Amino acid sequence: MEAFHYKHHPSTIRVQDIIRSGEIGAIREIKVKFHVFWAYFSKDDPRFKFEAAGGTMMDLGCYAVSVIRLMLGEEIEEVVSARPTLIREEVDERMEAVLRFPGGCIASIDVSLRAWGFVNDTEIIGELGSISFSGLPLPSMLHSIKVKSSTGNRTEKHYGNGESTYYYQLKAFNAMIQQQDQYQVLTEDFVNNM
Repeated sequence: MEAFHYKHHPSTIRVQDIIRSGEIGAIREIKVKFHVFWAYFSKDDPRFKFEAAGGTMMDLGCYAVSVIRLMLGEEIEEVVSARPTLIREEVDERMEAVLRFPGGCIASIDVSLRAWGFVNDTEIIGELGSISFSGLPLPSMLHSIKVKSSTGNRTEKHYGNGESTYYYQLKAFNAMIQQQDQYQVLTEDFVNNM
């Protein structure tokens, strides 16, 4: 099982349910913006070491790609553009990218581990409406799901019993081990995320 703990949280599952219901129609665009305040990670942080496969895209960026792939259920067809802001040679502190998917969806990513504030926003735009999901990749701390569709506008919150995303991941892992659940993560999935 991979380390994308957010997938198992009730809020993430709810967003997937809304998409599957058809309420917002076919997804045409997804925008993901994850920024972490610069003071959390110094320039000497191991996340910025090339030898350790460092950089924002290899850290926070993997979550952005994972969220998009999870919501679409598709693999990336093309990287249309990628614009890094380097902290040192070959290591990015920020990455802005545009991705194209086989179904026609265009996704944009803006991730930074050295930003001037915190931003955790995902916007999913469909033919019939949209979902704004703030709080990823840690929805257990604070999140909101804002849905706009022909049925009206609403805000939802799904914290379960208040447990962290890691609790739900461990619960899913335990169910998989106990063979009480069909959930499995194939190596191909997290390789494709890279």
